[in-house]
Amino acid sequence: GTGLKDAIDALAPGGSGRQVTVLGAYQIKSTAVLINQPLTVRGVNDSSITYAGSICTAPMLSLTAGATLQNLNINDGSGCISASRDLVRINSAAAVSLLSNDLKDGNRAVVVDGSGAVTLKFNHITGNAGLGVERLATATGDLIMEDNNIFNNNGGAGNLQIKNNILTPSKLARANHNFFGSSASLNVEVIAAEWD
Repeated sequence: GTGLKDAIDALAPGGSGRQVTVLGAYQIKSTAVLINQPLTVRGVNDSSITYAGSICTAPMLSLTAGATLQNLNINDGSGCISASRDLVRINSAAAVSLLSNDLKDGNRAVVVDGSGAVTLKFNHITGNAGLGVERLATATGDLIMEDNNIFNNNGGAGNLQIKNNILTPSKLARANHNFFGSSASLNVEVIAAEWD
């Protein structure tokens, strides 16, 4: 299961339009797949990134440079029983985008840190044991979430779905036109953020 990382590393640095395409179901190993250069990892026809092992401490994908994840189904598989893996961990100084992905059945779906802007659009984030999206207190970049379905995470309907741990309004967290489930409560902890 090192093929995805090998494909990322094989791309020559620099240039535009650099892309790794995931076809079918791809199983990763217990260590995080490090995406440490600007590129797009794109799925075709409901391609998935999953895991079958039982060592569930590292996130599945770790993005440390400007990157885009698009059209992927990311889940931690059936091996993580007592504790699931975080699906995507972002700690980048450059902009990162997650577009049209299914992020499900992990611990936290998306963990945001770093100084780069993070954009989440058109994602379906559901069924995770922890939060759908958590922005850590050490993050300094903007967080923009638009047109996502983020519900039934963190123990189910009525529970917290998104947590923004930034205590000062120095950087914006914005969530517009998202669906947080049919519960009457918003299911979002709002600190220094704009929500609708």
